[in-house]
Amino acid sequence: MPNVSDSQLWAIALVGGCFLLGSIVFLPSLLAIPRGSASRRWPKVNGTIVESRVEEQVNADGQFVFFPQVRYRYTIQGNAYEATTITFPTRPLVSSRRADAVVAKYPVNSSVLVAYLPEKSTISVLEPGLTASAFVGFSFGLSFLLSSVVGCYYFFLA
Repeated sequence: MPNVSDSQLWAIALVGGCFLLGSIVFLPSLLAIPRGSASRRWPKVNGTIVESRVEEQVNADGQFVFFPQVRYRYTIQGNAYEATTITFPTRPLVSSRRADAVVAKYPVNSSVLVAYLPEKSTISVLEPGLTASAFVGFSFGLSFLLSSVVGCYYFFLA
């Protein structure tokens, strides 16, 4: 087995970390962009808000994040469904005021229009279309993935 120096171990850890972080952020955003774009053309049905609240959590950095939790019920061809997707993607917010503002738009027992994927009625969204956070996640993840590729080339091939 060849000897591996401390600097090579650090390089492997750095490149691996960039790749892992990039993948975690990039892949969900990559999936959310086409779904969000297509959702603008999905059929819509009436639905009812069942639950509307803000969930507070602490992320890995010890920072408080706020998840708007909106659960809604809708019926398609006699089949009842429940879902929680507000936008594609629904991400945590660092501002409790912003999370409260999202939840305030959807009071319990209020009527809403629900857009749903015709081929799979269990997939639905309250706010069809793309959000800026999909592109931010895509760009952020892609930059880390590219950094890992450059790091591999620089540390191991050059």
